[in-house]
Amino acid sequence: MQCTLSSIILVTLTCLSSTLWASEIKPKWEVGGALALASIPQYMGSNERYQLAFPVPYFIYRSPRVHINRGGIRTKILDIDSLSIDASFGGGLSVSRGNKARQGMPSLPFTFQLGPRLNWQIKETIHQGLKFHLPLRWNIDTSLHNAGWLIEPEFLWNVNLSNSSHVYLGIGGTFTSQVFNDRYYTVPNIYATPIRPSYQAGSGLHSIFLQSSIHYTYSPTLSMFAAMRYRNMKVGHISQSPLVKTPHYLSVFLGMSYLFWASDEKVLSDDED
Repeated sequence: MQCTLSSIILVTLTCLSSTLWASEIKPKWEVGGALALASIPQYMGSNERYQLAFPVPYFIYRSPRVHINRGGIRTKILDIDSLSIDASFGGGLSVSRGNKARQGMPSLPFTFQLGPRLNWQIKETIHQGLKFHLPLRWNIDTSLHNAGWLIEPEFLWNVNLSNSSHVYLGIGGTFTSQVFNDRYYTVPNIYATPIRPSYQAGSGLHSIFLQSSIHYTYSPTLSMFAAMRYRNMKVGHISQSPLVKTPHYLSVFLGMSYLFWASDEKVLSDDED
């Protein structure tokens, strides 16, 4: 969120998944990493952008009950194959006083995100699959202050074009707490100006989003990906904030991943990575 590291990492990790929906024999554990390039707004609603390059390491462990993958720690619910829970994390990049819309206002520090995510496998075949994700994440900044929470339900459709090419399409919405929105959209009276009137943010629907990505497996160790995410904030409850300079949010990602090590021991796995 808000030029968040979590958004960057989540999109990157989604692109890294190259698994067919059917069961496969895979290494029990894998260690790898990705290098990604991103162009994203400084925060959702900002008309200024960050251009970033960053590494994303990953570790995968597969067992009958617990699955540690690029998205977090996953376990099945009541042995129901179609339901699982992730323990995932992310973070929000800082926004400095150099942002023109926030001139004269305090800078925003880095935030950490942590929380569970419910996953429901609605449909799966060897060629395509449909999933529903329901994450709930709490935020805390580097000063250990509560930064609110967000809920981001999403439907994700995966199509396997071939054994090496996979396309992902997602649609969803973001709901945020008042504490979260205060950080990014409230303008206290002390910081109000003739072109930036005071504003008090509330809670509720923040935005709706669409995302798409494509993943190509070049070799057993090397993969490449590209992704795009669009958000519309016109439908959100904070669209009238003077800090929302544009209701349109577009982020673009390019990158590649490399598998460094994998175990000789193999297991049967039907979880997405």
